[in-house]
Amino acid sequence: MSVIELGALGEFIGAFAIVVSLLYVGFQLRQNTRSVNAEMIQSQVDKTNQLAAMVIEQPLLLEAIIRARGGEELSAEQASRGRYSVTLTFASHLSRWT
Repeated sequence: MSVIELGALGEFIGAFAIVVSLLYVGFQLRQNTRSVNAEMIQSQVDKTNQLAAMVIEQPLLLEAIIRARGGEELSAEQASRGRYSVTLTFASHLSRWT
């Protein structure tokens, strides 16, 4: 083999190595994106569970929610609790979109 042929072989091997490394980086990027999305979804599930636990553990808030769903009039305190609950729910889900 001449020096020119060895140079051409070296170029071919180098180009092949670059293609392989780009494919590897693309695969890693896709894997990382999936991992980040899974973490984000898990975070939202955790927040939703925390809010549900808050409603279950707070009988006054639960009563306000039941009355509001039934179309009954709420006291000022119950309405305030309801607004606070809605604000917390909105704020916790807003982070998903920012």
